[in-house]
Amino acid sequence: MNWNPLKWFTGGITKSTGLSKLDQLQYFNTKADNDGTFETLSTSEQLKAIRNNALVFGCIRVKSNALTQAPLIFENDAGEEFPKHNSLYSLQNNPWLSESDILQYMYAHLDLTGKSFVWKWYNTLGEVRELWPIPPSWVTIHTATNAKESINRVVIGYTVKTPGDSKDIYIPAEDMMYTRYPDPLDLTEGISPLAAASRNYQLDNLGDDYKGDSMQALQLPGMVVTTSAKMSNEQKEDLRAVLKQKMGKDARENALILSGAKDIKVDVLNPLDTFNWASFSSMNETRLCMVFGVPPMVVGALVGLERSTFSNMEEANRWFYNSTMVGLWKLIESTLTHNLVTNEMQGKICFDLREIPALRESASVLETRAKALFDSGVITRNEAREIMGYNSDISGNVYKYPLAVTFEGQNESATERVPDDLTVVSNDIDDIEDVDDKGDTNEGDTQ
Repeated sequence: MNWNPLKWFTGGITKSTGLSKLDQLQYFNTKADNDGTFETLSTSEQLKAIRNNALVFGCIRVKSNALTQAPLIFENDAGEEFPKHNSLYSLQNNPWLSESDILQYMYAHLDLTGKSFVWKWYNTLGEVRELWPIPPSWVTIHTATNAKESINRVVIGYTVKTPGDSKDIYIPAEDMMYTRYPDPLDLTEGISPLAAASRNYQLDNLGDDYKGDSMQALQLPGMVVTTSAKMSNEQKEDLRAVLKQKMGKDARENALILSGAKDIKVDVLNPLDTFNWASFSSMNETRLCMVFGVPPMVVGALVGLERSTFSNMEEANRWFYNSTMVGLWKLIESTLTHNLVTNEMQGKICFDLREIPALRESASVLETRAKALFDSGVITRNEAREIMGYNSDISGNVYKYPLAVTFEGQNESATERVPDDLTVVSNDIDDIEDVDDKGDTNEGDTQ
């Protein structure tokens, strides 16, 4: 039975365009850029954007730095954590790239092109022992035409063509770690944030090119001469010829002096002053930062810095980590777990986010919350101390409840409801007693 995944996947697309299902894919994927005003960025051009645009580089750099702040660990199904584990070895065994390098390549390829490819290399025991990121512009995806052709029934493999090499390298589907930002119109390809903002990326570059060309061409600003006297076309041409001669390379020595002509006015013309560059730049900066998920003030874009203070800079940074980076960490965790964790390992690869400053509550907020929970009897004193960052106390395994409290529908007091190894203490400081680890009661101790 022949089975084309692309035909199957486009079965629900509307027929309002009057095109076949396969043509609709091409129509929707090219419609945005086929008017000739803007170029459709190829995968290679998307990768080069990090070299060609300062804001793109800034967004990638900020996210790459944030990505590598969180160390990778393995967590089994019982919740136990292992910083060193077989599933992580392939990230650490590459003779050329560190774990940080591999992760940053994965992320940069993903954000610039919407796709990330990592070649898995095996040892003689069939275990993944090295990972090699591959630029997406080198990779071609091959789809299945028969449901039995590949174990995943969609992609049968990949070919890699390195620059300067005439031979293609074939890589089976199971040997490639592939992740992407899914394109709703394509089952196998990814959609790049940069492609979605390609107009603004190109406009930003064109604006810089225009200003550079203008500054190069207008080493001396243009000049406009106005007069109330009527001038023939021949006189205008004569005046232009004089101005051209006098305003040449030796303009400083041959400064134009108009004497005895009170009705003549000379103005300087500078086209760079006639365009609203602030609004133009702000629009492009805002949209580029939007698709990369980086607040303008966090990346240092002018549109953000003009509105920033220390307080909202902190909030923007917190928003960036919670709204953008957490999702990116989860995406990469899922990819690594799917490709590197076997069923026998019974666990997952994850980033340890506990030490990320922007994701942690401030000390004052933690202290207020811990005290409130302890005062209301929800947590023990040791649990409150742990929240605030303190070590457990030998006599801190106690709840705090008024002794007269009873639970609705029950005749039992609070003391009768708690576990045997815990003591309920009164709000009245004179009634407090602590129980140490040996079970001894220490009268008079207070908490």
